[in-house]
Amino acid sequence: MNIPIVSFLEKFVTIPDDEKSIISSAFSVKIFKPRTTIHPAGKGLEHLYLVEKGLLKLVVERTQSETSVFSFVEGCQVVGISSLYSTSGYNPLSLMTVTETTVWSIKLCQFEELSNKYKYLGHAMLAATRLSIAEAISIKSAYLGLTAYQKYSKLMKMQPYVVLNAPLKDIASYLEITPQSISRIRRNARPVTR
Repeated sequence: MNIPIVSFLEKFVTIPDDEKSIISSAFSVKIFKPRTTIHPAGKGLEHLYLVEKGLLKLVVERTQSETSVFSFVEGCQVVGISSLYSTSGYNPLSLMTVTETTVWSIKLCQFEELSNKYKYLGHAMLAATRLSIAEAISIKSAYLGLTAYQKYSKLMKMQPYVVLNAPLKDIASYLEITPQSISRIRRNARPVTR
């Protein structure tokens, strides 16, 4: 039996066969349409999310009128920015879909109960979260010190799904360049037909 949430968790731990259905039944599958806010800025997280497929963006609210895209989360990843898991105080991060996205979710209180009973579950989520954070930091730091052209070229190689699916303004925010720069790069990269 191939259960996506179990398959994902088994990248990090072994789950006994008799516990697989218990674990998977605790999570609910939700399919979100593009441009849906899954978690708004300003409140603590109540659910833990694992992306099965699709593309999400993690947005930082800098001021009431200014936001920037911090990272993109593609399928087969846990949403892994530790401050997103703050359950109290003001949280400047929001989570929004870019494409139609399938997410496995569980309430944090349910997850805590489940991971108290099945200790390996907490270890798996911690490992998955650490991996997602490390990937986000690695990708984001790969763009440091590069020109706009170099950043966009690297994005096309490292995250082609983002280039193909994210709006221009989100890509520009993520790369910390202007949308006009991306338009210029795209225009100059097109072959000239005569």
